[in-house]
Amino acid sequence: MEEAPGEKLEDIWDDLPLEQKITIMKDIVSLEKKMISVSFNRPANDASSAHISIANGDLVTAICAVAAEVIGDVPAETKNAAMYRFAIGPVVEREYWNRERAVMDIDRGPWKRPQDLVSSPARRELEWIQQYAVPKPQDDALVTSASQNPPSSHISLLHRYLKVAPYLLPSDPEVVAPHLWHTDLHAANIFVENGHISSVIDWQGTWTAPLILQARHPRLVDYDGDIILRAPANFKDLEPDAKSKVRDQMTKSIILYLYEKQIAKEVPLLDIVIRFNHGRTRCEPIQFVGDTWDDDILPLSESLIRIEKYWNDLGFDFPCPIHFTEDELSLHEEEGEGWNDVQDFWDSVSFIITRDGWTPNDRYNDALTLFTELREIGLKSMIGKEREDFRRQTQWVERPGTK
Repeated sequence: MEEAPGEKLEDIWDDLPLEQKITIMKDIVSLEKKMISVSFNRPANDASSAHISIANGDLVTAICAVAAEVIGDVPAETKNAAMYRFAIGPVVEREYWNRERAVMDIDRGPWKRPQDLVSSPARRELEWIQQYAVPKPQDDALVTSASQNPPSSHISLLHRYLKVAPYLLPSDPEVVAPHLWHTDLHAANIFVENGHISSVIDWQGTWTAPLILQARHPRLVDYDGDIILRAPANFKDLEPDAKSKVRDQMTKSIILYLYEKQIAKEVPLLDIVIRFNHGRTRCEPIQFVGDTWDDDILPLSESLIRIEKYWNDLGFDFPCPIHFTEDELSLHEEEGEGWNDVQDFWDSVSFIITRDGWTPNDRYNDALTLFTELREIGLKSMIGKEREDFRRQTQWVERPGTK
């Protein structure tokens, strides 16, 4: 394994002047320009050989991959070298190998068409749920809704998903072309040297997938707060803490603004994908379909309801293949109230920790304190087996010397 040269950006980002931050932002755009310059013949994982053996207990499966055909304005010599050296193999995402899925005969790619990739996780989950899903007891604290527990709810929703799956991806071949893309460009994964990006780490989760399913604002430049490009008229009269907050908002606003200007100029296809009309409406069902049982059914349900709602806006001139009744919509709204409260909570603590558990080094203690306090609240409100189960499931947050 090669050591990443340079200094971790996370350690210095907050102290850098705006000009240096803009330079690094432009380096990110240059990296994205390189990634978007080539696409591949199939969506799936990259591999270094044409045949892969996967050992799983007593099971050893020989899997044939396909040559990695590079598509784009690339010299023929480079294309030939890539085909000789690399292959597109089956996906290695955890969702395809978790629990009994590891020994199931399911389609893991590589897929001939992006649409085949879109339907694959639903077919995988249908097969797993029908064979292995066991409902939790009704008094289990982890049962988040009435729709979450019965396997039949998931099976019905997955069948609905499969009816619209062929239409979710846009028809534009450039937008759905498989690209190798780094989807986690934040300060902890970037190293800098002499004011420029010297290396990027954490590529192990990358795979060749449709561009529209991967391209997004890099986390380093993403910002969803109030956009402030100029200091307010009363800036000089503000208290020091208020001034610091405004400066931070201005810095983030300017970087995001210039990033979007830069990609519009340098990487127009990326700009198109990020701004794609109803892009989230199309992509969210694909993002949510793979873990309704292990996570939550409501996001997939919500995303499919939106598909029906905006079907005509998506450009189709025929009726939507799925329909939700008024009773189903009412139940979803009722169950979604608690789910929305959870989302609001994550939004409120996003400056400390993200939904996937990532927190910057300087916020680690804050995140630990937050979850310690939440755990104490939970323990005080529970009794008996429920409390013991919760205590055991959350004991990772205990600091040395606590009980």
